[in-house]
Amino acid sequence: MKTNCRLSSAPLQSSPLFCVYMGALKVATAAGPNNAGSQTPDDSLKSAADFSPYMSPTDPLPASAPQAPQRIRRDSRLDVDLYVPHVYTDELVQIDGDYEYRNEESARLGEGAFGIVFRGRQRRTGRAVAVKKLPTASIKPSELAVMQSLNSPYLVALLDICPTPAMNCTYFVMELCDTDLDHHLTHCAVDRKLSGKNLRTIIENIARGYDVLYDERIVHRDIKPQNILVQYKDSDSVEIRTAKIADFGISRVLEPGADDDQGCAYEYLSNVAGTLSYMAPEVGANLLKTCQYDFQVDMWSIGCVLYQCITGQLPFDERSLCRLFLSAAGGNYDAYDKPELSSSTPEVEAIVSALLEIDTRKRLTPHEFYEMAIELSSSQTLVAEQSN
Repeated sequence: MKTNCRLSSAPLQSSPLFCVYMGALKVATAAGPNNAGSQTPDDSLKSAADFSPYMSPTDPLPASAPQAPQRIRRDSRLDVDLYVPHVYTDELVQIDGDYEYRNEESARLGEGAFGIVFRGRQRRTGRAVAVKKLPTASIKPSELAVMQSLNSPYLVALLDICPTPAMNCTYFVMELCDTDLDHHLTHCAVDRKLSGKNLRTIIENIARGYDVLYDERIVHRDIKPQNILVQYKDSDSVEIRTAKIADFGISRVLEPGADDDQGCAYEYLSNVAGTLSYMAPEVGANLLKTCQYDFQVDMWSIGCVLYQCITGQLPFDERSLCRLFLSAAGGNYDAYDKPELSSSTPEVEAIVSALLEIDTRKRLTPHEFYEMAIELSSSQTLVAEQSN
């Protein structure tokens, strides 16, 4: 059985970029509600060290890895973060009589700012499942209905939703995958780089999964390797059969709105949310001024993920991210230098380059990304057939 591990990066609170974030937050708080130009960052801002949806606590961590992050609750009166650890009782928890999991650390698959995920099972069938426990207050009914309607082999399936009013929480029962892309890159890939075949699978499957989200007007806002779950061809193989987009905890459904000059018929978003290393410039720019955004932010995140899959490294360090956010806030795109990418095929390089455009008008749209990904997959399939 394959297991998962988190990124071995410094906690968000210790990074220079987080200092910028906290400074902007305090300025916005001090300015009061009448300061329309300041954006209070979303509670869903995450560290690169956040747990993945499926992560085994038994997986050995490198010596430089931070301690397990605890869930965070913001106290607006004190402007501080209160860390609320999960209490393991070792008891068997039954949900609606059909699902169960053991509330012990060895059964934990992952933990983040909003919830905790356990390995569980469906009692009626014995099927292994992932059980995610979330505060009911963090769930929007309108968005929940959309999530329930999603049906794609390239999105992690939501099997059941079990509200528990007595505990003020809701359980999401999801399909269980083998591991996540972050773990695969760290433990199964040579130099943390995907093989050509696995890379093409990742590109095509992400494109197909996101195409479904796009049709439903869903902006994910936190696409990263930890939120791409994978299934292997068999238990002894590291060849990826399917990749699935997961963790819709901070996703938003764009609400219908009046057509603007560009013919856009939905309301834009304008708060800070996501994981800094994969955050689009126009999202981070909201630390400084109001910058509206939509699906294009996910295209940037996908570009960062693909760059990492090809090179084994993140495309931007913290200094670069600060410059990106400043450039996006000021509309100064001329100073932007794309990260170099020369270790892939021209077709893949063209896709990643077009995804990492700082100017959203030049960046690939979800539809364009889908078409290029399918064309890439088709051409490679044809080459393979001809070689046989």
